[in-house]
Amino acid sequence: MKSPKIIYDAHNGSHFNNCDQVLGQAQKTSLNRLQVAQNRGIRVLTFADPFDSAGPLRLELKFLDLEGKRRVHTAMTVWKCLNCHDAPEAISSFLTESSNLYGSKTRGSDTRSLFQPRVRTAQAQRSFGYQAAAQWNRLPPAVRKAKSLTECRNAAFEFLLQRQAKELEEKAKGKKARKKKSIP
Repeated sequence: MKSPKIIYDAHNGSHFNNCDQVLGQAQKTSLNRLQVAQNRGIRVLTFADPFDSAGPLRLELKFLDLEGKRRVHTAMTVWKCLNCHDAPEAISSFLTESSNLYGSKTRGSDTRSLFQPRVRTAQAQRSFGYQAAAQWNRLPPAVRKAKSLTECRNAAFEFLLQRQAKELEEKAKGKKARKKKSIP
């Protein structure tokens, strides 16, 4: 199973990982098309039936869906902006820690929360500053307080993988409950 996974990463993974944070600003239909392509690649990789659900296959391979990958990469970018002095000013200027916003300590100062600006339009909600702050604040404190970039990446990956497994389990329970209702 290792060599097909390497081939998948070389051929498909590079396309899905390249500038994926920019894709976070794309419209939902475009993002869904990309997710369908990833799902198809995972089915080919695992020699699964074309109609099988890709969710369990992704978890078996320990892959995140594309939204999860974007979140890990965004977490890494935010970590770099907050912890590295050589982070690009053009990106760092969008991020402000809650503790730096006011002169005194706030609730978010111990958890390294970011100030999330209020926006009124859908386009503004897809902007990097808004998305990065929202995603960073949703991560557990263990990720936000990571001492290194590798620790941040690994903690974010594990958190999101566990979250996807939980969502998949809840979805399966919901399907079973609907089947029980429909059978007389």
